[in-house]
Amino acid sequence: MIISMGFSMTFFQTVSQFYSDYSRKKCYERNCELKIDIDKEYIILDGDSLIKEKSSDCIIIVETNHCLYIIIAELKNKSAKAKEVIEKLENGSKVVKTIVEEYCSKNIKKSYYPLVLSKGWRHYSEIKIIKNISISISGKKHPILPVSCGYHLSRLLRTK
Repeated sequence: MIISMGFSMTFFQTVSQFYSDYSRKKCYERNCELKIDIDKEYIILDGDSLIKEKSSDCIIIVETNHCLYIIIAELKNKSAKAKEVIEKLENGSKVVKTIVEEYCSKNIKKSYYPLVLSKGWRHYSEIKIIKNISISISGKKHPILPVSCGYHLSRLLRTK
């Protein structure tokens, strides 16, 4: 067993191997991208392909500073509709919970970040709804973070 930063590398190896048909090189959809500009080990999974229901576009799992950061991202080319975004992020969170519970040690700290990236936030009422909703993952509430397309993941993890 290989140990790096206190983690068993088998988590990443297992997830990479088991979900290889669902992996992606980029978190990109319809001219909207979450820029993965970090120098840590990470996996990007295609959330839409993992389950039959509508799901988040990308699930990114990052290993850094003795913690797993799990980003559930929905990418919108146009203005985001709150009801659709919430449904996709909730379904993506169910996939994440299954993967993490199946393959990751309970002793490892995990931080979850549901994100919605949009090219335009034209309707204040939609962004207000999104900002006031939290997604429940493993019994804890996590607020949805609305950001613009082109957002850099390093900004989210900078203070972590």
